[in-house]
Amino acid sequence: MAWIRSTCILFFTLLFAHIAAVPIKYLPEENVHDADFGEQKDISEINLAAGLDLFQGDILLQKSRNGLRDPNTRWTFPIPYILADNLGLNAKGAILYAFEMFRLKSCVDFKPYEGESSYIIFQQFDGCWSEVGDQHVGQNISIGQGCAYKAIIEHEILHALGFYHEQSRTDRDDYVNIWWDQILSGYQHNFDTYDDSLITDLNTPYDYESLMHYQPFSFNKNASVPTITAKIPEFNSIIGQRLDFSAIDLERLNRMYNCNDKNIICSHNSHSFGPLYF
Repeated sequence: MAWIRSTCILFFTLLFAHIAAVPIKYLPEENVHDADFGEQKDISEINLAAGLDLFQGDILLQKSRNGLRDPNTRWTFPIPYILADNLGLNAKGAILYAFEMFRLKSCVDFKPYEGESSYIIFQQFDGCWSEVGDQHVGQNISIGQGCAYKAIIEHEILHALGFYHEQSRTDRDDYVNIWWDQILSGYQHNFDTYDDSLITDLNTPYDYESLMHYQPFSFNKNASVPTITAKIPEFNSIIGQRLDFSAIDLERLNRMYNCNDKNIICSHNSHSFGPLYF
């Protein structure tokens, strides 16, 4: 029996030594929860390729445009949701990860649908788009081909929560230049501004870092010429970032929904955390 015991010890020692010697490759943490591992395109580029011409590029208008100002379009939490069967497994994972980021950084919460009249159904249609505010019926968020990235999903959920794009603010011309002659014909309306009857900045400054800002080359005729640039040139590489919420995005969200510190687990830097739903 002693020789059998010695043989087993030797076998497992060699096995563990072999395992320790095998290199293990890890995906970068920021990519783990994104479904598309190729080059990430922005929303306007995806929707143009899909032949879509929506309000502000990715907003589906069913009723009123007044999603941000009208208190009747505010959601009651948790928001019921459905993940449609036509979504891929990785897309569903990216959506669930986006939910966790909202939970960590705001009082926004989500729950599986149980027959409520107001709910969001995530489906794979053409392009990335959403409606603005609670429509009090079942409403879609499209997570089409190329849209299944955490920050793009966060962007579309922010529309559903009541937010428009940053550069549609009335004061935007103080902060960015719009190069109208470089915009695709028929798409100039995506660069219109709107007064306080439609949108509000919730008493926050213009935010070059907002997840809701257009990228410099949105709706452009020439691939190498921008349609929107920052008046502070250092921000040209920042506008249109698709990494995560900015600090001001979160401030506005928490003001709109009267979130308080007790509801918020982590600061806006918590995007470095890994998955929380495994």
